[in-house]
Amino acid sequence: MDEIYWENLLHKKHNRFKIKIFEFISELIYKLKLFYQRNTKGYDDNQVGDIDFYLMKLIPKLLIELKNKKPGLSTEFFDGLEMNEFSFYSEENEAIARERFELTIDKIVDGFKAYEKMNYELDDNREESKKKFDEGFELFHRYFNTLNN
Repeated sequence: MDEIYWENLLHKKHNRFKIKIFEFISELIYKLKLFYQRNTKGYDDNQVGDIDFYLMKLIPKLLIELKNKKPGLSTEFFDGLEMNEFSFYSEENEAIARERFELTIDKIVDGFKAYEKMNYELDDNREESKKKFDEGFELFHRYFNTLNN
């Protein structure tokens, strides 16, 4: 009886090992497929299936990176600021424009984070999150053409 028990146990362990190897290989093939799609098309099937989630995660990362690189500023952020006699902005006015730019980026990022909270987490204050998202998305739309380096 002990001999049969050990043979069955060994057989079960062997089968579990084969299943684990099969699962590992299947997962590897799937990840390689997604990798290939991202490299050839720029996106993969997972991203197409959940575009809002993908963009909700991607856009804030890109905007934070842009903000940290301290790009040149669009003239829209200098609205209402005076130029000097040489048609340049003073350092003080450039600092004001930079602050406006950074505040705008922060509000857009906060809006996308509010969208995530609203749709993918428990949100006790859904109305406030909706307002933040609407404000951030409106700013994203308004300054879309200025989001470059």
